[in-house]
Amino acid sequence: MVSVPSAVGEFQLGSPNTELLEITQPILLFDDELQKTIRHGQAKFDLREKIRKRRQSEGLEDIEVKFEKPKEYEMRPEEIEKRESRKARNRKSAHESRVKRKQQEQELEETITSLEKENQKWKNYVTNLQNFEQKLRLRFADHLIRCKSAEVKRLQQDAKRQTSDTVSVSGNIN
Repeated sequence: MVSVPSAVGEFQLGSPNTELLEITQPILLFDDELQKTIRHGQAKFDLREKIRKRRQSEGLEDIEVKFEKPKEYEMRPEEIEKRESRKARNRKSAHESRVKRKQQEQELEETITSLEKENQKWKNYVTNLQNFEQKLRLRFADHLIRCKSAEVKRLQQDAKRQTSDTVSVSGNIN
């Protein structure tokens, strides 16, 4: 149980006689550890009070709450050495990981650069092929025009020959 001074006097938290007093009288002064608990963990304080009241309603005795700091022990020299060697290994491992990650990033950047260059080379190749195709199409179209005009001239000459052959054949008959 925790002793708490109040405006009415000091009383024990959690005792059945003070339950009404706890509700009606504001607590003015707490010991330092209880104040820290309330400031930094109101939920813990509320939970502790809820458990206390439940235990009280079940007829169980109150749990004594002590606000003691955990004992701190000094480390032995071999424990300190072990901790320091672990820290050193961790630092070394972290450094190696950073170096490895930077190297991987650099390799990826080089790969990206080379792939971008290759991609640009293929784009240029495609553009050149498209230009070449366009030139061939123009030459072919020009060729077709020339061939058709040559064909037309040939057909005209054939027609003239046929008419002249007909005239010469008909002139010989007479």
